[in-house]
Amino acid sequence: MRVRSLILRATIRSREGALDFAGGTVVHISCGVSALVAAILIGPRMRYLKEPIQPHNLTYTALGAAMLWVGWFGFNAGSELASDGLTSSAFATTHFAAATSAVAWAFTEWFVLGKPTVLGASSNAVAGLVGITPAAGFVQPIPALIMGAMAGVVCYIACSKLKHALKYDDALDAFGVHGVGGTLTAVLTSVFASRACWDVSNGVPIGLIESGGDFGLVFGQIIAVGVTVIFAVVGSFMMLKIIDAFIGLRVAAEAEQRGLNVNDHGKKVTSRANSAECSRWPSRLVPESAWLQSIAGGSQCRQNAVQGFCDTVQLGHGIAAERISPAFALAHLSADSMRNQMALMEAVIGNVAAAIQ
Repeated sequence: MRVRSLILRATIRSREGALDFAGGTVVHISCGVSALVAAILIGPRMRYLKEPIQPHNLTYTALGAAMLWVGWFGFNAGSELASDGLTSSAFATTHFAAATSAVAWAFTEWFVLGKPTVLGASSNAVAGLVGITPAAGFVQPIPALIMGAMAGVVCYIACSKLKHALKYDDALDAFGVHGVGGTLTAVLTSVFASRACWDVSNGVPIGLIESGGDFGLVFGQIIAVGVTVIFAVVGSFMMLKIIDAFIGLRVAAEAEQRGLNVNDHGKKVTSRANSAECSRWPSRLVPESAWLQSIAGGSQCRQNAVQGFCDTVQLGHGIAAERISPAFALAHLSADSMRNQMALMEAVIGNVAAAIQ
């Protein structure tokens, strides 16, 4: 009789709706599922699973994750639209979940691969932020730590094992992080939600733990996730098919090989001028390759950086540069020799001054 009573109460309460503090369902689950649909319809990249595809710049990846981490405080805590105790609670749970998720992913990589990676920790800091989004205003700090740790492990499995098993090409792991992580924590919200954070039920226990086994909110969360997934799949499929009918979803093989940045925009991601290109410019504006090698102290990285500076130079009337950025060249240099960097800066500035004169 008790089981039947619990099922009946759960069925009634599931009709009351679901909890989503800052948009975990409508934002993260929907975009993750839509990304999966797009990845399947477009198909994998030409080199996918055939050769290693490494990140372009891990420094930018870590910097971007840090910026997202800080910005997410506005996304979650700011959803209260006030500065009060609930805002502080959402702020704290957001930070704890992200930190725990990043550490959990790093330890999982360490256990599976023998070493943690910056890319993994950055990705799963975002997974923790995604995971706590629906629950930020409904759970306390300790449950937030648990949710972040669970998101770290589950998202790692989704982004490594699941993706390779199903062979879909999700370059930025939108489904593995946002779709899977958002779904997991949307359901976990119903487990850990507490009146102590926000009494949305007028004193009635709301979470599975707090209510002593009432699955009403759990069912409500599952229904909300299911509706979101169906809506995102159907809507994304229809829109992608309409786009495909008019302009197509995939570029030509040649354009993909060259890169869309070059094919569509005429720009290279990293600007590196070869010696033939540099030789076209006046020697007083662009140093010779031998001089580049000597001033760079034998480092190919520095040489490429200075040649990248050469590539940014556009001659105006044959004598002056339209836009010159010595800092751009130095930004690509490694930091193991300050003396060579200072000498390089002096040389570049000297060449620029000579060209302008």
